[in-house]
Amino acid sequence: SLPWSFPGRPIVFFSARVHPGETPGQYAFLGALRHLLSDDPRAVALRDYFVFKLVPMLNPDGVARGHYRTNSLGLNLNRFYDNPDVEKHEIIWAVKQLQSHWA
Repeated sequence: SLPWSFPGRPIVFFSARVHPGETPGQYAFLGALRHLLSDDPRAVALRDYFVFKLVPMLNPDGVARGHYRTNSLGLNLNRFYDNPDVEKHEIIWAVKQLQSHWA
């Protein structure tokens, strides 16, 4: 079954590292996460108004294998957002399924 829905609360989706070499994006992601989890009044207001869905590393296989742009199958996942295949682009497929559910 799919996760809960959040009626009346907009969803904000953050992700990083679809390309394994995008380490600066990982730092930006972690900075945003630290802020969102802080006691800063702005972060509290953001959490009260929005639902945040965060994927810190879209391509962990590519990162673990030291690839620069591709997953473990040698595919650039950025090219398959329109029509991901569950076997070849599993994380993109899964994220799209969840986003479609929450839309």
